[in-house]
Amino acid sequence: MNLHERFSQQLARCQRVLKIPHLGPCLEWRGSRFTFGYGRIKDDGRTLVAHRVAWENKHGPVPDGKCVLHSCDNPPCVDDAHLFLGTKTDNARDRDSKGRQATGDRITKNRRTAVGYRNGAYTHPEARRRGALNGRAKLSQEDVERIRIQHALGKTNIALGKEYGVSDAMVSYIVRYKNWATAIGRSAGGD
Repeated sequence: MNLHERFSQQLARCQRVLKIPHLGPCLEWRGSRFTFGYGRIKDDGRTLVAHRVAWENKHGPVPDGKCVLHSCDNPPCVDDAHLFLGTKTDNARDRDSKGRQATGDRITKNRRTAVGYRNGAYTHPEARRRGALNGRAKLSQEDVERIRIQHALGKTNIALGKEYGVSDAMVSYIVRYKNWATAIGRSAGGD
C-alpha cells in the first residue's frame, strides 16, 4: 500500500472538530502523533508530518524553503482549507502575532508531563515537603546544623558525607544553603 492509500485510509478515521468558528471545523488526525500534537505517518521508513502530506495530496510537492502552516493553529488538523504555504519567518510572525510564543510558564495542552516552570515545585512551592518532612530525607534538621558547624570548623565535605551517609556534593549544597536552606531560617536558593 502506497503513502497516498495509507493517508486516505487514515483520513477516513479523522474527526471534524470545531476549534475556530470563522474557519469551520478542523479535520483532526486520529492516527499517531508527535509530542506536540502534529499527526505523523510512516512511508518507507521515514516519518512524515500528516498536514504536510495532506497539502501535497491536494496541491503537489511543497517548494524548497517553504513550510505548511495552519491558519487554525490546531496541530492535528489536516484540513487542506486550513493549511497554507509560508516560510519559517512567516511561521514565526504568525506565532508572534497570535500570542503563541512560549513564555516559560505557559501550559501546552499536548505535553503529558510537567516540565520546567510548569512543574509543581514552581507552580505550588508551598505544597512541597522540604527538609525532614520529605519522606526521602536522610538527614534531620539537627544533622544539617551539625554539618554546617563542623564544615565551618574545617572538616571536609568528603569526611562529612561519609559520616552522615550522603555525598560530598550534598554536603556542599547544604553548607552553601542550596539544599536544606530553611533549616536555620534562610530562604531557598540563597548564597
